[in-house]
Amino acid sequence: MITWLQRLVARTFFALPESAGFAVAGGAALNVRDLVDRPTRDLDLFTSPAPGMLISAVAAAYERSAQERGWTVRRIHVTETFARLVTDTGAESLIVDIGIDSRPTRRRP
Repeated sequence: MITWLQRLVARTFFALPESAGFAVAGGAALNVRDLVDRPTRDLDLFTSPAPGMLISAVAAAYERSAQERGWTVRRIHVTETFARLVTDTGAESLIVDIGIDSRPTRRRP
């Protein structure tokens, strides 16, 4: 089951034009689809690689939107392909991972 905060953060993120092409991934996605029933402490938001896509810009758009709601956002790690943020509403906090999904590399013998 996902928490009220995970749901609210997801709605905030998906209201952004920059969220086009993203999907909820990880434990939250499995819970929403009723494939598992386990707690998850974060929200994973991922997309496929696209030309010119900079996760740092998507993360900045989310930060602005969250701050407009009165939340604080702390950057843990931000690169062009991945961002880990902590969103704090004052009542609760949530780790938010925003990233570009990459295919596994094949190991050569």
